Amino acid sequence: QYYGGKINGTINIPKSGPYYFHLNLKWIPEDTNPDNPNGGGELKIGDKTIVFLDGKETGTGSATVTLEAGEHPISLVYYKKYGHWYQPANDIVLGVEAPGIAYTNLNAALHFAEAVGAITVPVSRDPVMVRSFVNHHGKKKTHVISVGEAGSAHYSYDLASGSFLQHWRGDFLETTLMWHGRGEPQLGEPLGSVISRSGKPTVALLTDRHAVWPDSNATYNYIGYDVTATGHPVFKYSIGSVQVRESLEAEDSGNKLSHTVTVISSGEDEVWCLVAEGSKITRLPNGTYAINDKQYFLQLPSSIEPLIRTGVQGEMELLLPMKSKNKNAPITYSIIR
Repeated sequence: QYYGGKINGTINIPKSGPYYFHLNLKWIPEDTNPDNPNGGGELKIGDKTIVFLDGKETGTGSATVTLEAGEHPISLVYYKKYGHWYQPANDIVLGVEAPGIAYTNLNAALHFAEAVGAITVPVSRDPVMVRSFVNHHGKKKTHVISVGEAGSAHYSYDLASGSFLQHWRGDFLETTLMWHGRGEPQLGEPLGSVISRSGKPTVALLTDRHAVWPDSNATYNYIGYDVTATGHPVFKYSIGSVQVRESLEAEDSGNKLSHTVTVISSGEDEVWCLVAEGSKITRLPNGTYAINDKQYFLQLPSSIEPLIRTGVQGEMELLLPMKSKNKNAPITYSIIR
């Protein structure tokens, strides 16, 4: 089955500001062959391309754009050349969110034909944990746990490296590519507005405040995770002689994701926590920090002075010192959507 088309319409923007759009062409699998993509698409508002999908890596794309209040013309071009046996659906899903406006699909998913009934994991009251493969920045991560919260604040964490991969609002996880048929790709796919993080280690030992943040820790040793009385996992690992405990928990009806990191060290290591990385990091008058032109916000502990610096690739980094000389130095900050 193959097809193509163009959808034209008008979007009414209630107030001026940044708007985050997320497009999902569900017939394009996460492990698509880049030499033979099976589809693609382009989302435009006015004459500006917001999301362009060539289908070589993924069928999902997101972008933040600043729009003036009022009506704007919107168009979506899409096509499909062929289908995969494990293709979950032929749907097009387009969602949007903005400061003060919760993530929502602009309309019900556009169905062309049902290929396979989607298998999804619901979240009711207690946190739900799912182990799976996850595609992150074009690479398949094989030791990932995704945690869903009843407040609709979800995240994925790489147990193989001690790295925070992504977080999102909306529904939790689709597991069709894991649990249908042979489940060959073994992929868990977020069902919502995804913000992808750098995938670098949360904690690292630096020789000084100017040292390059590593892509991985050579002495990283995964220990396991505990589950608290409220059902939240606490990830445990070591980096050299430093013991680390890391946990995330939804707050404020899912509007915040609280991230707590604790280090235990008997040495004099200079331990740092990578809180955020992006093209732009700005401190706002209310004391919060805006990441990537207000894609999301951070609320940091007032007792710790952050270090904002430029990385080796020109990206901005926000670091917090862990003060490991105190032997037990927890820090907690909030991610606000």
